[in-house]
Amino acid sequence: MGAGQASLLSLDGKGKVRMIYTQTVHDYVRQTRKSRTFWRDMDLSEADVPLIGEAVLMHTGGILNRTVKEKTAPVFNPSIVWDRKHDLYYMTREGTPFDHTRMPDFIAPYTGVSVISRQDFERNEGGWATIYNVDERDTGFYRNHNAGLIKDAYGWHCHGDCLPIIVTVSELKDQNFLWTYRLHYTEIQLVPGRTGRAD
Repeated sequence: MGAGQASLLSLDGKGKVRMIYTQTVHDYVRQTRKSRTFWRDMDLSEADVPLIGEAVLMHTGGILNRTVKEKTAPVFNPSIVWDRKHDLYYMTREGTPFDHTRMPDFIAPYTGVSVISRQDFERNEGGWATIYNVDERDTGFYRNHNAGLIKDAYGWHCHGDCLPIIVTVSELKDQNFLWTYRLHYTEIQLVPGRTGRAD
């Protein structure tokens, strides 16, 4: 099965890195294929002898669909950044469920933004909280997907109380097929105790 859509951060500012990525897995009981997010640590300090850790299926507890609150949402195409000051991971994901009323119906109408402490992430028992959904109200466009968090060269947060995000939007508002790859810049203010808009 295929794997990709990787996002990396440095664990030590040197050769140790953490990578999260999407991989297609086969559900043999239901005879379906589903995307799942994994993470693994690597030590690339010695380029000739890289140490590759085991793949870990990322726990998605706490990440919910925008309209189906009782069901844990799938996570794919993630982007991650480490806020080292507060020891938090922020992550974007494709917002689900997809809007099947207009084409293309396989592209997310919004981008979910979630946060978790690094310790909870490493325990891999859940603990995510959705703090914002970037959607048409932010960008003016129907499709808001394929996001990336703006970070420094180490994958670390470097913008204080602001979380800058780039999302791909659909400019074809009045046509039948909402497919373009225009980039839209937006910022989320990280105010302590405020969860933002996650509806």
